[in-house]
Parts: sequence; C-alpha cells; structure tokens
Amino acid sequence: MGILNRLTSNRHAGDADSAWNRPNLQGPEVLSISSPEFNDGESLPLECASPRVGGTNRSPSLIWGALPPETATLVLVMEDLDVPLGKPFVHCLAILDPTLLTSPDRLAAGALSEVAPVPGLRLMRSTIDQGYQGPYPPKGSGIHRYTFQLFACSEPITDPSSGSELGQLKPRDVLSQVSSPVIGRGRITGTFQR
Repeated sequence: MGILNRLTSNRHAGDADSAWNRPNLQGPEVLSISSPEFNDGESLPLECASPRVGGTNRSPSLIWGALPPETATLVLVMEDLDVPLGKPFVHCLAILDPTLLTSPDRLAAGALSEVAPVPGLRLMRSTIDQGYQGPYPPKGSGIHRYTFQLFACSEPITDPSSGSELGQLKPRDVLSQVSSPVIGRGRITGTFQR
C-alpha cells in the first residue's frame, strides 16, 4: 500500500455531503432506478470505468419509473461516496428536459458522453471535467460506491443571476441553483474496486 493510501485509508467522503442529503434536493423517494448492466449494490462493468483502469468511460444505461406529471426538469448526479476526500467526488452532473428526450424514462449506454450528448441532455462540469467520468479509485483503496441520483423538479433550472452560465459553475454550485420543489427522486449504486 502506498504512502498516500496509508494516510487516507480511514478517510471516506461518505453520504452525509452527497447530493442526496442536500436540503434543497429533499423530496419523495418515488422514482425507481435500474440498469440492465448492474444491480443496486453490485459492481459496475469495466466498460463504465475510466480508460486509466482499462474501461472505455461509457456511462451505463439507466431506466427509471414514471415521472410525476409536473416534472419540468431532471437532475442526474453520479458521485463517489468513498473517495478519500472531505466530500463526494462528482463523476457526472447533467440536467435533462424530459420533453426532449427520445425516451423520457431512460438513458441509453453512453448517453452521458461529452462527445455526443443526446437531445434534451445538458452536461455540466463534474469535479474534473465535463460529461461522464468513469470510476478510477486509488489503487488499494477498497470498494468504492458510485451512486447515480435522479431528482425530478417541478420547474426548470435557470442560469444564476450573477451572469454566469450553469455549465461554468462547479457541481455544488449548480446543485445549489435547484430552487423548485423536488417532486420525486431515486438512486442506484454501483461499486468498483482496483
């Protein structure tokens, strides 16, 4: 085990500071999320991981149940809850317009790619880049949980009054812009280990 892993072995971001627990993203847990590629709590396929560990950075397929009828916007966040930092690491953040999605109840594999995002999908910055960033946990740091969280909002998310565009903001700042009620939410967790 390297010195960095020894120094951070007892430190994990945890769920407390995840998007799921932000006060402005609380709402009824009425959305069921699944994937044909992994079950909740099971390992993500290697293809979904970073190229640095042999993957292809392909986002997994995600399927969710019927949205509340008042849904105007969906917010999708993927976070690593076990990163050895103070807060979860955002691997992907996207805003979706369900009226423009080809299928309003799913995203196909690879849909979160920065290269060719699907209609109705607006990719935001993640912690390190834009678009989906596959798992790349520190070697020897154990199993990491990657949670895909979906929030249905009753109003669109607008650019902040400061004049900045949402796409320029850090992930936590984008999530702070959600001011309309969350009328439904759900999550699924995949794991990955090196």
